[in-house]
Amino acid sequence: MIYGFDFDGTLVESWTATPLPGAREQLAALPHNARTFVATNQGGPAFRAVLGQAKYPTVADVVTRLADGFRALTWWPDLLLICCCAGRDGAAWWRAEAAAVAEFDPLLKDRLPGVRCQTFVTTYYRKPQPGMLIAARGVGLDYRSDAMIYIGDMASDEQAAAAAACQYQDAGDWRMGDTPIP
Repeated sequence: MIYGFDFDGTLVESWTATPLPGAREQLAALPHNARTFVATNQGGPAFRAVLGQAKYPTVADVVTRLADGFRALTWWPDLLLICCCAGRDGAAWWRAEAAAVAEFDPLLKDRLPGVRCQTFVTTYYRKPQPGMLIAARGVGLDYRSDAMIYIGDMASDEQAAAAAACQYQDAGDWRMGDTPIP
């Protein structure tokens, strides 16, 4: 079984590296040698570049928050998938997304050693589309759709899981241990 997770609102409080209650314990309870991944939309840097508003994170902010969050969870996924697509059309957005990917890749290698990382820039990979979940199968984690469960907190997470033909579990239920994972 492969266990996939959203990041913000599932494992940590959104926009922070603070673990949500129960997340650390539930991660520790996963079967020994379980294959794991995180698939997260991170379009904020593109919004910052195009709109020029400091309320959106930089690539460095996102990478720091991911690394600090994993450290606080005392857990590291086997694979980290990040979609930099902001879900907007136009040349300015495409340039900003491509620039974000170019900046993400070296920072991820530096800050998350030992974690395989893949960044994406097209809408096919932005949840609720299934691209990141399908990609998780394609990088050697597993090729059987019935052997994957994705845990998330938003309708877009559930829609991505359904479109990728994998199981879905609500993050709140999972953190509380109310719904056992197979």
